[in-house]
Amino acid sequence: MRSCFLTISALFFLAVPSFCQSQNLELRVFDVEGFARSSDDAMVEHWQLPIRTAYRTREEEPAGNDSQGDDVSRADFLVRMIRDSIGPESWDQGGTFMRLNESGSRLMIRQKPDVLSKIERFLKTLATSRRRTFQVEILVVKARVGSLASLGASRYVINGKKFEALRAGKNQGSEILSSATGHAIDGQRIRIRSLEIAHLVGAQSGQIAQSATRTEPNVIKVPRGMDIFVRPSSLPNGSVNLRIQGTLTDDFSLENFESESAGVAAIQLPRMHVRKFTSSGVVAVGDGLVVGCVSSQDENPRFIVVRVTGKVLAAPTLPSIRGLTKVYNAGFLTSPYLGTPAIDLGWTTSGSRLFDSWNKDDPIFSSDRNYFLPETVYDLIRQSVTPRFWEDSLYSLEFLGNQLWVTAGPEQHAGIAKLLNSLSLARGTPMSIASYCLVAKRSIVANLRAQNKTDWLRELLRHPATLRLHSTVGAGETGSRIEWLDGVEFAYVGGAEVDVAQGADIAVPVVEAGFSGFYLRLATCQEGEGFGADFRVQLNYEPNGLTKRTEYKSGDFGFSLPLSDWQQASGHVRLKGGRYTLLAEFGLSDENIALIVTRFLP
Repeated sequence: MRSCFLTISALFFLAVPSFCQSQNLELRVFDVEGFARSSDDAMVEHWQLPIRTAYRTREEEPAGNDSQGDDVSRADFLVRMIRDSIGPESWDQGGTFMRLNESGSRLMIRQKPDVLSKIERFLKTLATSRRRTFQVEILVVKARVGSLASLGASRYVINGKKFEALRAGKNQGSEILSSATGHAIDGQRIRIRSLEIAHLVGAQSGQIAQSATRTEPNVIKVPRGMDIFVRPSSLPNGSVNLRIQGTLTDDFSLENFESESAGVAAIQLPRMHVRKFTSSGVVAVGDGLVVGCVSSQDENPRFIVVRVTGKVLAAPTLPSIRGLTKVYNAGFLTSPYLGTPAIDLGWTTSGSRLFDSWNKDDPIFSSDRNYFLPETVYDLIRQSVTPRFWEDSLYSLEFLGNQLWVTAGPEQHAGIAKLLNSLSLARGTPMSIASYCLVAKRSIVANLRAQNKTDWLRELLRHPATLRLHSTVGAGETGSRIEWLDGVEFAYVGGAEVDVAQGADIAVPVVEAGFSGFYLRLATCQEGEGFGADFRVQLNYEPNGLTKRTEYKSGDFGFSLPLSDWQQASGHVRLKGGRYTLLAEFGLSDENIALIVTRFLP
């Protein structure tokens, strides 16, 4: 009985390949996980000041991702595309099939060898196009204000040769402090960090039990170094849009605080120089974009240069019985304008904050405004590129993530490529932006204004007695929001929590965070032949770069509180390309005045 079963089984398994051979069909399994899986973006946990964030969280950074895709639906669409485009008549023959596994990562196909070869070639082409990779290079450069200003002639873009010279240390007046390299898929946001994490006893919690007091240390983690986000997106004309969000911190120091209150241990108060910036610029592959803030009071002024290298590949093409199927990268059209959450520059970590109402976001600075929705792109193509073909449903359009899949004829593809290129160019005028916080004598400003020259701000900027307190450079596009922050963040003891119980008392210090420096935010727009910008600016100017303190003592508890003068302004200005425009003006003293000036270079 056993031998009979083996004989029958062997005959059965031998019959399968002979059946396949008679039908001239083969079974292959294709790995499509790379196509089905969405491209995850690096998650931006906090867009706040590092010391403030450390005191607020006191825990590990949250894990996760803010970009999730429907992987199985992407793979299902791939199945439909292959079935309709490659050998469509052959799928009606008996014995052929195409199925996905449950996770959508493997595609099992039983077909003729020539059809399988076509499918394999298309999948390879598609994977290469979708997974095109850019190499992202970041240089942290130490240079004075003059070195940064000299880059204005090239609109703060460094070509490939100059980038190589800068990296090799052949650029006079500049020094490479650090560098980093990463890789990003087209349209994907990556994060490159080079940090030291300082663990310190930054706060205390107290307890009273049975007439005794005790405090327990609360350890906080403060990062210092470089933390940069970059999203490269290829454009139809072969250039690359670079979106950059970054933080540079240095000059980290600690101040010990010891209380005279019984049972309260010493704590450490951190202090560091912080620079934050955002930019959205268009560059050629291989060129570097200059972004950052430089202060005249900073002993280690620095900015960053970001460039991407790699090939921008043509859209893959798939033969179809109804025409040609092409895959277009349209992420730059459908992605939102660059924007970030408002930075909290308040002076406390709990309770009411001085600048809460000032820094709350409003619609004009919203980061979720898309240039086009996918449905709008559909309508534009159907209405402007041979409309009668789409009305007859001869061809198809479908968005998958940032990619537009189009099945159409050569004439339609030529029109679609031209339309997408026009839309990408019209999305927003790319521009380089330089802004300055100038400190000058009132008499000099008055004399230059009295001369009635249109370029008096340029003469003021070049005047030997003018102090360029802060200089910022970056890039943007009309419709986006860009910002810079440059100054010192510090922790200080701003009060005490007193607990009295069971015949004992304890006063635990309350640690708060403050910021002293410069903050500028611009939201740009097109206005006729020129440009406009809504702006917000905050300035705290201390001649020696140190925040003044006032001493306070209550019983056994003594501490010092920061005393700073803040200037704030907001409004809307009209801009002309290449000209200096005055955003705000603040009186610092009887002799000196501060002017916030910006210049757009479209």
